[in-house]
Amino acid sequence: MLMTAMLWLMACPGLGTGSGGGGVEDPTWVDDVEPLLVEHCATCHTSPAVGGAPSTFRLDRYVDEGDVAGAFSMADRIVARAVDFDPSQMPPGSAPALEASDQQTLVRWVETGAPELAAEEPQE
Repeated sequence: MLMTAMLWLMACPGLGTGSGGGGVEDPTWVDDVEPLLVEHCATCHTSPAVGGAPSTFRLDRYVDEGDVAGAFSMADRIVARAVDFDPSQMPPGSAPALEASDQQTLVRWVETGAPELAAEEPQE
């Protein structure tokens, strides 16, 4: 599924992983993904779940909490549902689909291991 998302992004003019492709080059949960998911996904995928969303995961949290998975554990599925599978299905209803740059940010986040924070700069 991730490969499909990458091929789709690379086929779109102005997108892909090269320069000028939109999205964030090295996204992290704290700086890039959490705000995106809170804006577009966490209105339903939260606790308690809303609008028929499953209660087995939350997209307003990075880590798992008991039997409820957080965004880190759901990273591949986030891309599958919001980018790969059928972007028109998530978010549902009349909510707008994610912009291509936001989709690319999610794909890059998963590609880089779904980091929570930016890597520390080496001390000299």
